Amino acid sequence: MSLGRRVVSALLFLSVGLPLVQGFVGRLGFPHRAVRSGSRLFADVSLNEDDYVAVGYAVCFKINSETNKPEEFPIIEPIPSAMLECLDKGVPTSYKRVGGFRLGDVLLGDPTEATGVNMDFLKSHLDKEAEPVEAAENFIERATAAARTFRRRVEAQILDLNEVADDFNFSVEKKRLLNTVYEPSFDDNVKQHASIDVYGRDGESGDHENEVERLANV
Repeated sequence: MSLGRRVVSALLFLSVGLPLVQGFVGRLGFPHRAVRSGSRLFADVSLNEDDYVAVGYAVCFKINSETNKPEEFPIIEPIPSAMLECLDKGVPTSYKRVGGFRLGDVLLGDPTEATGVNMDFLKSHLDKEAEPVEAAENFIERATAAARTFRRRVEAQILDLNEVADDFNFSVEKKRLLNTVYEPSFDDNVKQHASIDVYGRDGESGDHENEVERLANV
């Protein structure tokens, strides 16, 4: 195909084919957002500033490396719909209070390209003690993921916008530790292997020896 025909074909696609593709996607009911990447032709299904998200003030703990004792370390973090529904049923939780907010009030900038967390807004609603508190790790990604869960389960939006509840079953009896990594010991591995023994053995060495002797004398 000559260069001239290639240019004509490309122009025809841009003027006729691309609008048809966009119109087809529009009829499927997907919201459109301008995509800067030239390699992506289809519309992107995106969140917006008015999407609902729940955020909680959690009393967590960190192990002091010097004293090896847990110290209180509160954080503010997004909560998905399933978790909020569980809290509403009275399960024990490290969340001291939880609020329902617009995603645009929680994040800085466009939710699809957020540049940070609006901690001033969140502290003013959640941090009643005015104590030092930090945003949870990967807050932006977790906030957008949580907002999508509330899109799917609108009935889980049990808190009105900017409403903060503090009547959940708050408890720190089982401390939520943030900076610990569990490393199983040799004994733990032995116990685990015994617990999944498909032959139903109870892990007693005497029983094993008796079984081996019985089989040897068959």
